[in-house]
Amino acid sequence: MKRLQIYISLLILLVFSAGCKKEKAEWDIDVLGPILKTQLNLEDFIPDSMLGTHTDSSVLLILDKELYRIDFDSIFDSPQGISSFNFAMPFQMNIPPGSTVITKTETKKFNFGDAEISHCIINQGEITIRCENPYDEYLLFKYEIPSATKNGQIFSITETIPPLTTGSNVYEKSYNFDSYSLDMTANSNHVNRIITEYVIKTTPDGDTVLFTTTDSIRVEVNFNELEIGYIKGYFGNGTYTSNDETTSTNIFHLIKSGTLNIEDINAKLIIENGLGIDAKIRLNSFISTNTTTANSIPLTGNFIGQTQNISRAQFNGFCAFPVVTPWIKEIDLNGSNIIPFLENFPNEFTYNMDFEYNPLGNISAGNDFMHYSETFKASIYAEIPMSFAANNLVLADYTDIFISGDTSIFERNCNGIVKLYAQNMFPLEGDVQIYLLDQSNNIVDSIFTTPHIIQAATDFSGERIQSPQQSIITANVDTDKIRLIYKTEKAYVKMRFNTPTFGFVKIFPEYYIDIQLIADFNMLVY
Repeated sequence: MKRLQIYISLLILLVFSAGCKKEKAEWDIDVLGPILKTQLNLEDFIPDSMLGTHTDSSVLLILDKELYRIDFDSIFDSPQGISSFNFAMPFQMNIPPGSTVITKTETKKFNFGDAEISHCIINQGEITIRCENPYDEYLLFKYEIPSATKNGQIFSITETIPPLTTGSNVYEKSYNFDSYSLDMTANSNHVNRIITEYVIKTTPDGDTVLFTTTDSIRVEVNFNELEIGYIKGYFGNGTYTSNDETTSTNIFHLIKSGTLNIEDINAKLIIENGLGIDAKIRLNSFISTNTTTANSIPLTGNFIGQTQNISRAQFNGFCAFPVVTPWIKEIDLNGSNIIPFLENFPNEFTYNMDFEYNPLGNISAGNDFMHYSETFKASIYAEIPMSFAANNLVLADYTDIFISGDTSIFERNCNGIVKLYAQNMFPLEGDVQIYLLDQSNNIVDSIFTTPHIIQAATDFSGERIQSPQQSIITANVDTDKIRLIYKTEKAYVKMRFNTPTFGFVKIFPEYYIDIQLIADFNMLVY
């Protein structure tokens, strides 16, 4: 949104007569200058991401709203804990320097529900290791995950754990685990499992350590903020139901009231499956709601309540581009009531949808997959040509006001007029009002007593306007309103448009409304 740039230029002419007696004198002083200057086009009302261009170069309004999404977190919980154990000697004994205290190999099973995961790659994350040493000598701690490799090397760390006598006998550290590949078959015998190994030794240059049955070495190993980049296996069979989920949309947020008859719409539901799973989806209901008017319109069509079969995405390999090719299905909405559905000016969509993945079971033989670059999503997409008939269509928006220059002269009594000069390139007739706001965005006053008409452009060549139409609006202002304009930081610009009687009009990118507000004040000086 272009900010209104407000300039105040004051010209004060003081005329003195030489040889006059000293007495109170009065002068009328003319103050003439632009106090508001702006140019509005479609980009001031609608974000660039919502604007497109038709084949005839007229403007398209783009609705691209994601309704439903399933990604890794929707099906799986990322694994967290890896190991936690206490080790104590079954009997008291002396352990000489450089001796192995414990060697432990574990097979850790993760809970993925009904899924059977054989392989995953970590996008980013950490492993946090905590080890507590209850003895008076240093211990060597080696931890490895043979199931985790990166660049052909397994994950392996070796650390020295300080003794109890140091006062800080708890060792805790986090290690980068980005890009590690996890073989979760535990040497091809299982799924959902990794192998870990621990070795704890006394240091070769230390003293003999007395191990008792009451002393315990405590070890905890956890994943921290793990983000999985790729996962493979059989994901099981699952069903999700969205019970009247509501999502907001701002595509019509500047339209406050009135009616808009859209000439044509190209609209579709898009189902994009970037996951390596087969699925079924059914849209049970889809409703557009305008919370301002409390009006709701359900979308109708033979696709409502009909099950759509969804095929899996294609995995092209980690070195390919793209890594994954999504499977896409488009459902044409042009035979539905999509036009009144959108002419409702919805700011909310409510939908009810059923989703089932792997409805036929493990038909991929354990080759289901997910890659972080893709997801499953359902969206509504519409190209709405800006070719319409409008009846009392109200557009409104807030804008900041900036005042520059010396405004102290406004503390004096003054009055006069303001003139609004409008150059309108749109083939839309409209009335305009500018409201002055307080710091809480409450309306304090308006520039005009009543809204005034800006004439529609009529210089057509075919369907396209060639030159703007000028309108001039004049209003009287008194001292209080002049001072209020000076103090105001925000304004609310409201325009009400109607199309000509000859029907639909098209909007082209170069259309604009250029507005200047000129002040012509008289000030009384004593």
